[in-house]
Amino acid sequence: MKNLIYFLSLFSTVVFSQNYNYGIEERPKQTTPAKPAGVNNQLEEIEYFKAYLLPLSQKATIQKALDTYGSVRLEKGDYSGVPIVMKSNQKLYGHNTLNPVSRITIAAGSTNVHLESLNIDGAGQGIQFEAGNPITNCIIKTTKYGTITAVGAKLENNLFINILSRIHFDFSATGYYRNNKFIKQQSGIVSPIVLIKGNSITPSNGNVHFWTNLLTPWGDGMVLDNLGDTTFIGVDAEGWNGTGSSVGNKAAIYARNMSNLKLAEVGGANGYSPVKTPGFDIQANNLLLIHPAIGSDAISLVSPNANVVNVGAYMNYARSTGTVTGYDITAQRYHYPDNTQDVLYNGVVQSTITTPATVSTIKNAFLGTKLTPWTKPNWETLPDPLGVNWKTERIGKPDSRDYIQNLINTKGIAELPEGVFYIGSTLNVSGQNQGIIGSGTGKTVICGLTDDFPLITMVSFVNGINYHLSNLTLQGGSVGQFFPENYVGTAYLNTKFVVYRDQKIGIHYYKMGGTDNCFFDNISFVNCGVGIMQEPKMITDNVDISGYIDKVVYYKGQYINCGIGTSNHAMRGNNLNSWVDCKYDGNRIAYSNGSNNFSIMANCDFTNTTGEYVAKGGDLSLYGCNFYNNRPTIASTNFVNIYAEGCSFLDKVQFARVVPNNDNGAIVINSTIIGDVVTKNRSDNKKDNSLFINTALPFHPTLSKFMMKVTNGKPTVVIESEPNPYPQFLVTQ
Repeated sequence: MKNLIYFLSLFSTVVFSQNYNYGIEERPKQTTPAKPAGVNNQLEEIEYFKAYLLPLSQKATIQKALDTYGSVRLEKGDYSGVPIVMKSNQKLYGHNTLNPVSRITIAAGSTNVHLESLNIDGAGQGIQFEAGNPITNCIIKTTKYGTITAVGAKLENNLFINILSRIHFDFSATGYYRNNKFIKQQSGIVSPIVLIKGNSITPSNGNVHFWTNLLTPWGDGMVLDNLGDTTFIGVDAEGWNGTGSSVGNKAAIYARNMSNLKLAEVGGANGYSPVKTPGFDIQANNLLLIHPAIGSDAISLVSPNANVVNVGAYMNYARSTGTVTGYDITAQRYHYPDNTQDVLYNGVVQSTITTPATVSTIKNAFLGTKLTPWTKPNWETLPDPLGVNWKTERIGKPDSRDYIQNLINTKGIAELPEGVFYIGSTLNVSGQNQGIIGSGTGKTVICGLTDDFPLITMVSFVNGINYHLSNLTLQGGSVGQFFPENYVGTAYLNTKFVVYRDQKIGIHYYKMGGTDNCFFDNISFVNCGVGIMQEPKMITDNVDISGYIDKVVYYKGQYINCGIGTSNHAMRGNNLNSWVDCKYDGNRIAYSNGSNNFSIMANCDFTNTTGEYVAKGGDLSLYGCNFYNNRPTIASTNFVNIYAEGCSFLDKVQFARVVPNNDNGAIVINSTIIGDVVTKNRSDNKKDNSLFINTALPFHPTLSKFMMKVTNGKPTVVIESEPNPYPQFLVTQ
């Protein structure tokens, strides 16, 4: 995002009838459109639209409305001025533009509170969890500004999604947080961005933070203290301690008195800071690292007592001062000058490990406690409001393009009612907070009268980086949403519940500026040639405008019956793009990438793929993903590097093929692979190394052992014991 800011600083099937009136002073008019019959919205949309709509003129009564109706949604506008207290089963939905509201307190003992699409007053301390009885099963989704605080509270089984603010939890005297999920949290400047302190009497355990962006804080990034089992997957820090002051002098990830800490997919560097501090400085009993690559001129530190497992590292660490009592297990190191695929125990290369004590230590380090894996989402059948005959039924329908465009031009956002809106030419939407909002994916449709133009074309203005799109289906046309070469870029976008149907390309990023720190919530693609297509351009002087995609999270998206579900190929590398709870089904190729760093799929399913590979490209990390009922003609995967934990690859095909002219590697932990993992297509002189830890390999009965590696097609059993795979990262206690 820093790069984008810098660049910006430089510069059913029934339809309505309609009547146009072309008088000089009159605008195109639209009669009430007929509604698609028999098709409903998606479940979350239904809950949203049935909530009581509180007019902006009555914003002073927001608390009364919540206490009276339980579920309230807001119009576009500023609803601040009245502090809000949320109690059990109350829901407050903001407008897609994020309504400003005052401080929100979630009362002690509350359950099933839902907050969404709110811009919370920072001066009013944001969202506060009240101390007292446990606060459980709440959803905090797409909230901006205002620190989320909990002092002495008790938080259990809550879900935090798309949080654009700091988290300050202090349970050091009393209280705890347990089995909470955090999916996408980002903040910057004011420090620390993440502060979580626990206590030993009522320990905090089972919390998973997926995707955390420590965006150039002036001081400290993340401070953790006295927590039990804690997991962070996907951490990015472009810089920290930006002022170089003594106030922020800690490592980007600073942890003390930790019990079990798991860190995976950690990247970034602190080139911006005048004072260099480490990427991490961790004091823990047990530390598990997968694919750490956070760089700094100051080496990262680990306490002398910590038992450390470090797999797939692109960086070294050192022990802090003291007598070393913990062990080090290292494997698949990619960092210079130790670029080796060896397994090391306390610095000694292990070929075949037979010493009982060493075997026991290593097994216990990877096995851990068997916990409850994240449940898969209940993927709904996506609404299809126009049905199978949509192409023939659109013939001869009147053109609503001018009507919708006039709404955009005059109101900024065209808020469309239920109905089918046919258009014969593109709708222009700028990044200066223009957009289109419908009445639900099953109720509002914009359909192309032909398939030779983009339904929506984005129009660029300097300093315009945000638009609004939600609650509708886009069907037909050549492209659902087209970003042309001159489009400056997009950042901090929150689109939700849009279905792209029957286009050559659903979303086309064509040689545009950057797409940065965005959140795509239930954005789905059906019957598209390519669901999402990134098409970068070759630039040598300023690669930041080559069309990169950085730190974007796709949540609960479905990619159904597409040629390619997602195609992310970059010139300047993409960073920390993630897919969570997504479904890829019936595609020719589910996912394809190139020049991507820390691309992460979490809790996703890949099914019924029919092309050469299910997924292919440069690097990909998989956590808690399932592959089944696929019929690839060559292999399941084709990547330079694969990292996988807690996954199931259940297709009876070759697991992976190498990418020519690249050193290839795979690290698979706590997983099951049905297919052949030994046979490869290595015909050049590059390296091909794979490591399988606690992974069942039924295709290779004699190699299906606790630890096995394959080097250029030659398998070696490192630990003979039988595997017992179960996930360790996407789990709750």
